[in-house]
Amino acid sequence: DPLPGVMYIFHEDGKPHFVDFLCPCGCGHTVPTYLNGIYPRCWNYSAGPTLSPSIRFTSGCKAHFTITNGVVTMHDDSGK
Repeated sequence: DPLPGVMYIFHEDGKPHFVDFLCPCGCGHTVPTYLNGIYPRCWNYSAGPTLSPSIRFTSGCKAHFTITNGVVTMHDDSGK
């Protein structure tokens, strides 16, 4: 089971390809996120994980958040 506050990074050909972590809202669901493909995410790990653009769920918990240098920022429209 995933641990709170831990981001699991999966590599392909030596490069980060996919990350997975628990939703920061506390709902208990995982957030499997591809770093390329149809919905690419910019990935940086110089001072902690950074994912860009933000992640927003349109169903379930409806969390909307950003991760910058390992710090999660929940957006005001989370849960709506």
